[in-house]
Amino acid sequence: SQFFFKIKMNILEDQSTQIDLEKTLQSGSFTVEHLLDATTFVDFAKSGSSQMIQFLTQPDKLTELISIALSGTDDEKSALRASRATDGISLNQTLTSSIIGKSDLVDQIFIKIMNEPPLIKIQASSACKLIVRFFRFKYSETIKSALKNDFIGSIEKHIGNDFVVHMVSELLDEYETDDHTLLMKYFAEHKLIHRLLHRFVTTNNSLEMSNISSIVLVSLERFSLSGMEIIMSQLMSPEVLRPIFDSSVNQNSSQQKEVLQLVYHLAVHAGVSNNVQFFSEMKTCIKPYNDILKNSNDQLQLGFIRLLISKIIVVLITSSKCALHSEIAENNVLSTLLDLFFSYNNNNLLHIIVAEGVRYILSNSGSELLKKQLINECQIIKRTKKFIQVTKTQNSHLSSLGNSLYFNEIFEEFSKTDPLVREAFEDALEVL
Repeated sequence: SQFFFKIKMNILEDQSTQIDLEKTLQSGSFTVEHLLDATTFVDFAKSGSSQMIQFLTQPDKLTELISIALSGTDDEKSALRASRATDGISLNQTLTSSIIGKSDLVDQIFIKIMNEPPLIKIQASSACKLIVRFFRFKYSETIKSALKNDFIGSIEKHIGNDFVVHMVSELLDEYETDDHTLLMKYFAEHKLIHRLLHRFVTTNNSLEMSNISSIVLVSLERFSLSGMEIIMSQLMSPEVLRPIFDSSVNQNSSQQKEVLQLVYHLAVHAGVSNNVQFFSEMKTCIKPYNDILKNSNDQLQLGFIRLLISKIIVVLITSSKCALHSEIAENNVLSTLLDLFFSYNNNNLLHIIVAEGVRYILSNSGSELLKKQLINECQIIKRTKKFIQVTKTQNSHLSSLGNSLYFNEIFEEFSKTDPLVREAFEDALEVL
């Protein structure tokens, strides 16, 4: 919606009245609205036109400028004025500094997003853009208004608003500065991530869930930045993870798919960052995940839920610091994955996912426990060769045949260096 909003604003710019701003300034007779009606207003603000900035930094003119920025409507002229006022303030350091120096004006911006949803688009756009600008310009003053006007509560209230979500993402995705570290501490102290993820598992609004996921993904991508460690420790804490895991195994939930997608991204991050806490908390999910894989209501199709769970299981298998290999073995999850592999002949995505897990298990990096189970109990090598033999006899052109042949290549490769694989490989050749 932000993309189409910008297109609309560009169209309005083209349709606006052409006003020569330079002549207007030379005339000495103009108002704030006069200036904003000029298509070159933002350019003049960016270049720091001394006469215009001197005029706009008068206390009453600053108040009027902020009021116009925050009161845009669907009316074309009103929307253009609001957009130009916002951009002018954001791009001119003197204007930004002058407004930050007046706490009552900064308060107005935070108060704007305290309103009950839905917010008017142009007003939400202006307020969010100014908040990002002010936090980056002078954290110490901006945070006072944020604390006074329940900024975290406003974010939670409007998490379904694209402009608010974009604002939060920009604030998280900041360069490594002392102010960014302080902002992350503020977010952590007021439990922003905790509150958003609590909403994630309690709402039935798919847009809100998607927006919260996007904020979490930005946090995961920027976890190495200074100040982000406090956010990550909160994100990976038991009180945050347990409700997510509980919701991910609830087949009666209409939002199970969205929850599982989030779990997948968290699992990938936990593997990269060697987060032992995450794996420890996830132990309770292995059995229910395996039950879902085995007992789907729709046996004719794999379905997105079971595909997601398969991806999560393989991430757990391929994470070197994962402490869940024994749980995976105890619940015979590998056997379930192989059953799915050979049952859904044309699901290439599933075949690629399972093949990745098999290759890792048979490699030197894999778990000896899972390797022995895969070869001895699951009989993967015999089963694969038999499947290839039968499929070729039937002249089938199934994607699983290609992936089974890939399995066979893996077996041949590791049989050269691994006695266990070699013995099973040779035994399968004798039997078949």
